[in-house]
Amino acid sequence: MLGTLAVWLILFVLAAIVSDGYEGDETPKPYYFRHCEGRTWLRQFPGVPKEEMRRFLSIFVDAFGFRQKDRLKFSPDDRIMDAYNAIYRPMPSVDNMQLEEFFCRVEDTYGVEVACVCAHKTNMTLGELFMTALEGRQ
Repeated sequence: MLGTLAVWLILFVLAAIVSDGYEGDETPKPYYFRHCEGRTWLRQFPGVPKEEMRRFLSIFVDAFGFRQKDRLKFSPDDRIMDAYNAIYRPMPSVDNMQLEEFFCRVEDTYGVEVACVCAHKTNMTLGELFMTALEGRQ
């Protein structure tokens, strides 16, 4: 009896440790092994403060459950749907509404209706949405 109880207790503790350290999905492999894309953002958006680019990327990685320290591994040329598909392919699973969360946060932060913008362009890149968000703020 005590042996079975000890095994269950150990399993419970291990499950608690694993779930406690889990902050969402890891940054998918296509992006995880990249170097910093900060220079690419600076070249594509000269005159825009670095802090603004980081803020936008923080919104993106927060909504998708990626690690904050990996936010600059995403390029302005990355398609938003590619990041989404990197989570759910090859094995489809329950959608955690990352896209909706991301779009809502962009709308709240920049005051631009993302759903209208993205409805016309399904392959929108992070850079295109960032530009749209900056224009919407003005």
